[in-house]
Amino acid sequence: FNATRTVSPEVVSSLLRSAATAPSGFNAQPYVAVVVQQGEQRERLAKAMLGSNALKILRAPVCVVWCADLESSRLVPKLLNITRDVPLHGRLPSVRSLNMVRIYQRLFAGGHRVPLFRPLIFIAKKIAFGIASHVLRIATPTIGSCETWAVKNTMLAAQTYLLAATSHGLSSCPMEGYDGRRVRKALGIPRRYSIPLVVATGYANDEIEPVSTRRFDQADVFFDGQFGVPFAAAK
Repeated sequence: FNATRTVSPEVVSSLLRSAATAPSGFNAQPYVAVVVQQGEQRERLAKAMLGSNALKILRAPVCVVWCADLESSRLVPKLLNITRDVPLHGRLPSVRSLNMVRIYQRLFAGGHRVPLFRPLIFIAKKIAFGIASHVLRIATPTIGSCETWAVKNTMLAAQTYLLAATSHGLSSCPMEGYDGRRVRKALGIPRRYSIPLVVATGYANDEIEPVSTRRFDQADVFFDGQFGVPFAAAK
């Protein structure tokens, strides 16, 4: 990153507005993000990063720490408040549909406030849905842990942020190399949140040649109609 160039507050606000438009399951938005810009804050965060990631934090004028909410069922009242007044197909949501939002949110994202209980609840759900699917032959949703669900939705917002940064002519570096406990302590993040990603953002250093990384052959990644059948790319 070019450490001498700052990112204007207007651009930072635009990036965050774009990230906030990302879709999420049931519109639950189970995430928060800590935007780190001040030098002292970046120094504290850098101490929690591993290897060369620390230097990226120190050189990037904007760093965003994405936090996935492991107890997003707490957000249900807030979610219902922003849902009940929004027309869907020309009609306001019914009481039944709002109740279904509450049920589905707690089904997929119901992380217990006591961390010890979370895996027990997850196992109970897996057993119940496994019986319904394999024994009763009822189609059931695929249930993951509360962290899996929260991280999936958080990454949609993070990816939207990355694309918005590129559209503004910025470079960004998503990182997983850090000590989560130290990141949490440095920024005062409650244990309720998992930290799946830290993104350094700024203008590219023109004196350094960009690194070009290669990708797997598309035929090994994209399939046509059935797993294992290579997708024929358009000529």
